[in-house]
Amino acid sequence: MFAVRGDLAARSGSEFLEGLAAVENSYVAAWWSGDVPSTQDEIETLRAGGVTFFDVGQEEGR
Repeated sequence: MFAVRGDLAARSGSEFLEGLAAVENSYVAAWWSGDVPSTQDEIETLRAGGVTFFDVGQEEGR
C-alpha cells in the first residue's frame, strides 16, 4: 500500500498514481491533513485514478 496525501496527489500528474498502482500487489490510499480538508474535486480526481480513501480529513459533523 502507498499512502499519499490526497491534496498533493490530486495535483500531481496522472503518471504519479499510475506508477504507484503499477507496482505488483499494491494499491494507493489517500489521506488528508486536518489542516487541509478535502474537496469534492480532489476526491473525484483520485477516485477516477483508482485510489482508496481511508481519511478524507473531514471533521465529524461537517
